[in-house]
Amino acid sequence: MWRSFPHKPLTRPHQDIAEAIKANGVQSFWIGSSYLLTYAIVQPLIASLSDIFGRQALLFLAVICFTVGSIVAALAHGITPMLVGRVFQGVGGGGIQVLTVWPQCECHHLEQCADLTAERHHH
Repeated sequence: MWRSFPHKPLTRPHQDIAEAIKANGVQSFWIGSSYLLTYAIVQPLIASLSDIFGRQALLFLAVICFTVGSIVAALAHGITPMLVGRVFQGVGGGGIQVLTVWPQCECHHLEQCADLTAERHHH
């Protein structure tokens, strides 16, 4: 399955990070992918939880997760703490994204939501 998963080669900063923590090629792949996967997976969960606990509380939690993840990743000296940090960044980033777009979608018809979201990310 992963062989068919489209991904681009590592960028120069990713290569530098991978070299600094002595990560091999597969581990380097997961530095980027761990963020993207958690970012995508948590969005529906966080949107649902925001109905229970409120958007403001979850947005605050998402910012905390992203910040903690950034600190852990920045201080990582090995692949495990780096991946833990990237996962926390993904949880936070996914939460921030869904909780900042959601109110915009509630103000418009459902059909317009995709267009509004696309315009927001295009500019």
